[in-house]
Amino acid sequence: YMLPEMCDTYKQSVLDNGGNATTEPNWIDGNGDPLVDLSNWYDFINNQNVPKRVLVTDDSRLLDGDTGASRPNLFLKPFTKPDGSKSAWAIMAYEETKGVGAGPPYGAGEQEQPDDDEESGGGDDRYFPDNGKNVIYHSFEYTNPDNVSAGNIVNLPESDADGSPVYLYEVERDDNGVPLRDDNDDFIPLLDENNELVHILDFQGNEQLAYENARRPRFIIQGKSAIGDLGRTVMVVLYKEGQEGSGRQSDIMMRRFVVPGGQTGNPYRFSNLVCDAWATADDGTEVCVDGCQNMSSVTPLETWVNPDAEPDSKGDNTKVVCWEQIEENLNDKSDTNPYDDARAHRGAIRGDFVLMGYSYTPNWASARNAHDKYDFHVRRSFDGGVNWTTDPDGNGTTHVDTFKVYEEGETDDEETDNGREKYT
Repeated sequence: YMLPEMCDTYKQSVLDNGGNATTEPNWIDGNGDPLVDLSNWYDFINNQNVPKRVLVTDDSRLLDGDTGASRPNLFLKPFTKPDGSKSAWAIMAYEETKGVGAGPPYGAGEQEQPDDDEESGGGDDRYFPDNGKNVIYHSFEYTNPDNVSAGNIVNLPESDADGSPVYLYEVERDDNGVPLRDDNDDFIPLLDENNELVHILDFQGNEQLAYENARRPRFIIQGKSAIGDLGRTVMVVLYKEGQEGSGRQSDIMMRRFVVPGGQTGNPYRFSNLVCDAWATADDGTEVCVDGCQNMSSVTPLETWVNPDAEPDSKGDNTKVVCWEQIEENLNDKSDTNPYDDARAHRGAIRGDFVLMGYSYTPNWASARNAHDKYDFHVRRSFDGGVNWTTDPDGNGTTHVDTFKVYEEGETDDEETDNGREKYT
């Protein structure tokens, strides 16, 4: 959107001979003609109370520099054109910071960061409306790439029980701008005079969808000629998703790319990503709210609370000691089970057979301190990822119920640990 000549003109206009910034850039070329339509620019005051002017792209995005992308995954899948020449489809995904929401008021809740040697992971009291990242996807013929494209978000927006999308909202604050919390240590939503949530709007006045923190996309991919008849799955994308920030507990989510019968052209196009339910967003666009599977979530059957935990320790000191993984866990949201964590997702696909694996611990908080471990789990599908089974012939087996059991004779006092019976 900004040609090199425009960038040079901008630099010349905002910097004088001494390198000092001038007040207004000169958007007129040597012939007196405008270089850019200033109606495509947006003026605002940022959180540091500084006036800013940023470009609005043709697809109505604000190029305010608030986002950053990392960890791209790129594949090139060759194909033959109708004229016999060779080319390739580019398939790419990366994690990108969200860059949405107005952020905290200037100076709100600022305080000195604690010394890591004294209190690791302390943080401050500032409230950010939507921290984290989204997984962004592109696919195109590699000789004809997208130009200044925002891509498409693979991870789904948060939704209510009725399937309607959830939007970012403001919270109640004290006189210093620090967010208030309830008795459960949760932020208190700010309500208007009609007792409705005060939503955080974008620069166009539209409500902004709320997303969880999604990152580290991985592809399990095959050529169109290899797809099976049951699922017609040409590719699946795996990614980590959780409610909190970097390094926190998360689940492995999966979405499928399915090629309709008779379709020609790019089989990896975003429209081939399976969606099971749609909802209408505030701006009138249709948004997918159901279409992923949670590959790593389990159902805790029994937990144990450490009676000797320090009173000021982080978390609730709950440890999962017995759990199972059933078919219904595929529909779990990332916060359904708040204790576990999964990572290192990989896999392979050939026809309708999909193999995927991941490292998993039922107790993220304990594992980070070497008080629990990560095991590597493998899952298989024989219909392109529609269902996940352990037996290709069915026979009533759909999932392995994995759980911890008592060992015989491990109920004596010498076989107990802090008052609980040991498990294996």
